Amino acid sequence: MPARIHKAKQFFATLNVDDHLVDNAVKNLKYWLLHPDFENYQDQINYLIESEQFEELFDCFFQVIPFGTGGRRGRVGIGPNRINPWTIAASAQGHTQYLLEQYGDEAKKRGIVIAYDVRQYTKQDIYNPDLHNPIWGITSCDLAEIAATVYSKNGLNVYFFDQIAPTPLLSFTIRKLNAISGINISASHNPPDYNGKKVYNRTGGQLIPPFDQKLANEVNHNVDIFDVEWGIFNEEVKKENIQIIDPKIEDYYISKVSQISRSKNRVSRILYSPLHGTGKRNIYKSMKRLNFDIHLDPLSSIPSGEFETVPNNIANPELPIVYERLKLYANEIKANLILTSDPDADRMGITARSNNKWNFIDGNQTVILLVNYLLNNLKALGQLSNKHIILATLPVTRLIERIADNFQIKLKNTLLPGFKYISNEIDLIEKRGEIDNLIIAVEDTLGHLAGNYARDKDGTVGSILLSEYEGELEKKNSNLIKELDNIYQKYGYFKNIIEYILFEHSFKKGVIDKIMNDLRARRENLANGLTITKFQDYWELSKILSATDKSSKNILEYELKQTQDYKSGRILIRPSGTEPKLKIYIELASEKEPENLEKIKETIDNTAAKIIDNIKKSLKM
Repeated sequence: MPARIHKAKQFFATLNVDDHLVDNAVKNLKYWLLHPDFENYQDQINYLIESEQFEELFDCFFQVIPFGTGGRRGRVGIGPNRINPWTIAASAQGHTQYLLEQYGDEAKKRGIVIAYDVRQYTKQDIYNPDLHNPIWGITSCDLAEIAATVYSKNGLNVYFFDQIAPTPLLSFTIRKLNAISGINISASHNPPDYNGKKVYNRTGGQLIPPFDQKLANEVNHNVDIFDVEWGIFNEEVKKENIQIIDPKIEDYYISKVSQISRSKNRVSRILYSPLHGTGKRNIYKSMKRLNFDIHLDPLSSIPSGEFETVPNNIANPELPIVYERLKLYANEIKANLILTSDPDADRMGITARSNNKWNFIDGNQTVILLVNYLLNNLKALGQLSNKHIILATLPVTRLIERIADNFQIKLKNTLLPGFKYISNEIDLIEKRGEIDNLIIAVEDTLGHLAGNYARDKDGTVGSILLSEYEGELEKKNSNLIKELDNIYQKYGYFKNIIEYILFEHSFKKGVIDKIMNDLRARRENLANGLTITKFQDYWELSKILSATDKSSKNILEYELKQTQDYKSGRILIRPSGTEPKLKIYIELASEKEPENLEKIKETIDNTAAKIIDNIKKSLKM
């Protein structure tokens, strides 16, 4: 064994990880250091060893990057546990084999749609800038072209967007072209050094268990990366093996998504920022088509994988800090709303003005407003019936249960986290011939879908509906913030908090696993001072179909006993499906029609914060 590999192995052995992971890391490291196909990467690998970046090195090599929520996502870098040309090509080959096994020649004929976002790898604090680095500057487009040639060489028709495209446009295009599948090279809202591959099925939704497990097994166990045939993208285009998608597809999409509008009101002035991502192609164009008074932020509307004008370079519309700079320009143009979207534009965020102050509206508050608006609108038009249904994932605020009960409509809000479960449910509704009964599908993380044109969330949906809702309210000298209080006054105040415990490296997942195992062993004994009236382990709730299913159901739910501070409470704890982090959700609710809303808000908000701190202190890390 070369001395440098022995040096790395010695350090790996000091990490608090299982021995088989150390053995995997050494085996993979040796392979990449000694195999001639990885010659271009070897100087940088040696640099990581010489500079003693052993934790980074271990994390790069201890596993093949896993198939997670909807596909593969992770940090760009060198090694099998990073996103790079090798892992993207292997993913494409495994995906091809899966499609051919499932659909045979039909897969070749119907083909695959490929999209990509703005990402580009420019991180400078890991690798040596003076040495050749094959991943430096690599873009989502570069990775998409590599994947396209792998599919093409396997005989699949490939339909390729020739410019950055949002995820909902991809989902729509799969359906419009009757393709067998689709992929998007994107890492959504993750940090700029992340990238990944979202995989879509023939209906335009993401794979659910056990089908995603079959795909993962094909990629992980039945692909020899040195047998993967790559091509030259431009040559495959010339041979018409790869077809550039007709730009008219975007017009068809905008025509369909525009149909979700429920009002002609365009009073409110809007500042929109795609946060350097793809949102101009769906959100901005759709809203311009609908004649909204919408204005682009001049800085963050420029596509860029560095997300340079966004605080901390994290283009996530869930973060209030994202809106701080935008408020200055919004004040200049006298806007009442600020809309944002993440880089692949499948999620939207909103900040609204009230009493000359800007107020961030979080994911659950967005859901509350959307549900309230649509139900009141349908009722006013005499179009609402008890056959109508709203879909929601498990973490979504249960305030919508009270709203749904009031309007006597169906609500299915026990779907597992991940929009793929909503997409599958929509497919089932369509098969039953009841698709017109679906009002909206919602997540707590700013993902929404209405209509039947796509099977993944679309930032355009919330942008259109909340903008016209604000306009309707302005006519009555009100606004979205005041309307939220009206809803709380009628149905009760609900406080939702999501707290994250984030780890830098993916091998720390073992720590998260230990935390979850400890919580399972404790069951109702969550933290001092909390009385749990019901404990639910989702592994025990239904049959586990696959490893991916087990991952999706890795959820613990706690119901809290009523106290003088709140009427009901719930806690959810689960690992993230896309990052090495643990998520803790808490929801506390008041009674209906609270007597003193402001006092109730203060009490419940303070209590929720204390409970979160208490839980974090109780976790064994």
